Amino acid sequence: MTETDASHALTDEQFWDSYWQKLKLPVAADEATARPYEREILKVLKRFAPKHPGARIVELGGAPGGYLAYVARASGGEAYAIDISSVGCSKLKENFELLGISVTVFCRDVLESDLSDIPRFDLVYSLGLIEHFGDPLPMIRKHVELAKPGGVIVVGLPNLLGINKHVLRLTRPEMFSIHNLTTMDTRTWSRFEQAAGLEVLFRGYVGGWEPRMYAVRKPNRWSRAVNLPIRAAARLMDNLGPVHSWNSRAWSGYAMGVYRTPAGG
Repeated sequence: MTETDASHALTDEQFWDSYWQKLKLPVAADEATARPYEREILKVLKRFAPKHPGARIVELGGAPGGYLAYVARASGGEAYAIDISSVGCSKLKENFELLGISVTVFCRDVLESDLSDIPRFDLVYSLGLIEHFGDPLPMIRKHVELAKPGGVIVVGLPNLLGINKHVLRLTRPEMFSIHNLTTMDTRTWSRFEQAAGLEVLFRGYVGGWEPRMYAVRKPNRWSRAVNLPIRAAARLMDNLGPVHSWNSRAWSGYAMGVYRTPAGG
């Protein structure tokens, strides 16, 4: 199921436990070592991260915490994470111990949980989360619930539309069973923006074209033959850094939105 209005999740705890099981640590996003594509994502996070002392930051679907570590370091804020996967939560805690950064982790399903015991945050963000649901609005409402009045929300997700859709159907067709493609079209975001009362600070595609997303993950003779030109194209793009600022729904690798929550009263 790829383009649907159903509200249920397209993945579950078991899926993510398996996904994170073999992850090698530590992992931390860093501008100095990030690929040009990743650097564009970091730019958005850094631009909108709170800068005042004592700011609280939470990542939803936070495992393994690579981007959270970057935001915590860049802002000096207190890091929190919420994730459904027990393996992912364990990996995140271990990762932050290795990085020497303090973090508070809540291991629970944010959609099904009472959040009254969790503090409210200056920045609430997710990267690669809302596209795993038939309808993103309930998860967006959770972002808003966790934010302080007038706080900032950042939502990011891969873009599997345009040329990416056509190539991935050949190299990684399994991607389409766990992603809702409708959420990747930023023209549809006005629905949840208006329903949640969000002020749009930024909305668009970032990162330019990123061939690495096409790489076949299962090692075999066919995947090696397919991945060779993909890696060559990726290296070429890395050497053409400025083109990562050329963005469109037709080819860019990532979509991001930044919002101000209602101030309350």
